[in-house]
Amino acid sequence: MENIFLNNIYNTINKIAKYPKLSLKLNSGVEELKNIGIQSSGKFLQYIATTFDDSLARYISLWYCGRVKNKKKYTKSLLDNFSLEKKKKWLMEISEVLILIESKKAVVPLINIMMGDDLEDRREAAAYALTYLYDKRASEPFLNIIKNNSNRSSIRVQAIEGVGNLMYSPAIPLLKKLLKDKNIDIKFACIKVLGFTRKKSVIPYLDQVVKIDNDAYKGSSLKEEALNSIFYIKNGYFK
Repeated sequence: MENIFLNNIYNTINKIAKYPKLSLKLNSGVEELKNIGIQSSGKFLQYIATTFDDSLARYISLWYCGRVKNKKKYTKSLLDNFSLEKKKKWLMEISEVLILIESKKAVVPLINIMMGDDLEDRREAAAYALTYLYDKRASEPFLNIIKNNSNRSSIRVQAIEGVGNLMYSPAIPLLKKLLKDKNIDIKFACIKVLGFTRKKSVIPYLDQVVKIDNDAYKGSSLKEEALNSIFYIKNGYFK
């Protein structure tokens, strides 16, 4: 039976792979998977998700978890895969699916992973998922991640985005201090989040960035980003 499913799924995926942007065609791909009866076999779905490495089959099966009826039943399977996965690409894909299915059951396990897992990429992927699950239980853990200078800068940046999405005001004093951090990614993230608070009390701190910080950043500069954030605080929209 599995060989039949494998042949069918590869035939389906070969069709989908002809499109320039596979991600834009996932819905149609999932419909084709439904047509071949793949939705009737949760065990096979998990088999595909855990067996294939760097393959379209695995990519489709993960996204399929997020699009079927009763999709939240796949939370445990996704978290099991997440806990075993070591490649950043697939950790991020599983995070995307957990976000897609709005899995509140995943929040506490993801917090535990973010705070104490041995693999840095897994911690960062967990932080990414929590950022877009918009659950307030992640607020204080995010703040603790930001405070700890021993954490990888990319994880701290993701946590900064997380407190921004949750509008967690206790983080604001720390974000203001981090405008002087040596890491440009951290400074940029703080500038963006402080702007989105729309609190006029942060403008003097952003003004300091405008006056003293001309570091280039991704085609812009920290000075320009600080000016944009100040404008947003004052006007409620960007230039």
